[in-house]
Amino acid sequence: MPRLDDFYQAHPETDVRIAALTRHADLIHDDVDIAFRLGDGDYPGLHVAKLMTERLFPVCSPRLLAGPHPLRTPEDLRHHTLLHMEFVESWLDWPRWPADAGIEGVNARRGPRFNQLGLPVQAAIEGQRVALASSVLVTADLAAGRLVRP
Repeated sequence: MPRLDDFYQAHPETDVRIAALTRHADLIHDDVDIAFRLGDGDYPGLHVAKLMTERLFPVCSPRLLAGPHPLRTPEDLRHHTLLHMEFVESWLDWPRWPADAGIEGVNARRGPRFNQLGLPVQAAIEGQRVALASSVLVTADLAAGRLVRP
């Protein structure tokens, strides 16, 4: 979304319809000209171009760095409820992250679930627990101080 106005300026004759789906668009049967997919690029029968590399990491409101259970180390996540993203790509959610990060004692299955990518991040900005976020999605929020990477 931050780059959409630049696209309109460069291509004023192009109308854009954005549909955020919780499934992969069917480029043959759906009314779609182009699709951006988050994943490993293994989509047989499609022309695939890598746009960027994602990094996933926990984010939260700066308020969660203080209080009764401040987030100072990855192990401190065991005292916090995690915000989950239900998405086609399972690597975007918490269950693998603690093991990949080498930490134990974090219940990575509990917590509220959302079906749109930006909702867990918005909930984290509001101080409601900890989200696992994409580096691309939260760059502006980190720079503005709305989120921190504990």
